[in-house]
Amino acid sequence: MNTYHTFTFRTNASSVLTDVNVTSAFKRKAGGKADSTVKALWDTGSNYSCISQRLANALNLSLFGKTDVINSTGQTERDMYYVHIGIPGTSVLFYGMLVTAFSNQYINESDSFDIIIGMDIITRGDFAVTTYNMETMMSFCMPSRGHINFQD
Repeated sequence: MNTYHTFTFRTNASSVLTDVNVTSAFKRKAGGKADSTVKALWDTGSNYSCISQRLANALNLSLFGKTDVINSTGQTERDMYYVHIGIPGTSVLFYGMLVTAFSNQYINESDSFDIIIGMDIITRGDFAVTTYNMETMMSFCMPSRGHINFQD
């Protein structure tokens, strides 16, 4: 019998933001925080998960390498790091995720987040966003229980 790891959050209708715990996947360098609980944006338009350069610096993460990233502002070279990403209050933990750094300069303070959860994580399970009676909820289950088909 499968063990399922699930969570559900209330969110606003314009974006899916949740809290996540982030720690270094490697022995941490001196001077960095051991871990941090921050806001994460769940983004189906992002192929890969990302970390803000601000958070990478605060955690004093060890640089893994660099990669070219193409986004709405053009092509830039960005740092890459390995981290563990967990959902507070649940058993959901994504080990050893390779994340690319992004700049916080284009993010409104009211929508501030330091992690982007991309399709590399979302496709590890079932992800659903529903709105009923003007209340939007986001749910995630890992591993997948099967396809969701609203036509049946």
